[in-house]
Amino acid sequence: MDFDVVCITNVNRQIHASRKTVRKSKAQLLAERGVASRLEAERRIAEGEVTVNGEVASGVVLVDPEADHVRVNGRPLPPKPELRYYLMYKPKG
Repeated sequence: MDFDVVCITNVNRQIHASRKTVRKSKAQLLAERGVASRLEAERRIAEGEVTVNGEVASGVVLVDPEADHVRVNGRPLPPKPELRYYLMYKPKG
C-alpha cells in the first residue's frame, strides 16, 4: 500500500509537520497498479521492459511513485486505484 507518513513533533511549543513519502520496490509498485503480479513484474524488470526516469531498471531499487517516472514498454503506469471500504452488517445467530 502506498501512503504518506505524517510526523508531528512539538519543539519549543511549535508544531512542525513534515510529509515523508514511502518508497517501494519496482515490482511492488507494478503489482499495486495492476500491471502484473509481483513475480511477473520481476520477470519484466529482468527483461528490461521497465524504465525508471528514462533508464532501464536493473537490480533492486526503491522508487518514489510520486517523484520517479516509471514506464513499462514505454507506457506510463496507470493511476493508483481508489480504495473502497465496505461496512457489512452481520447479526448474531
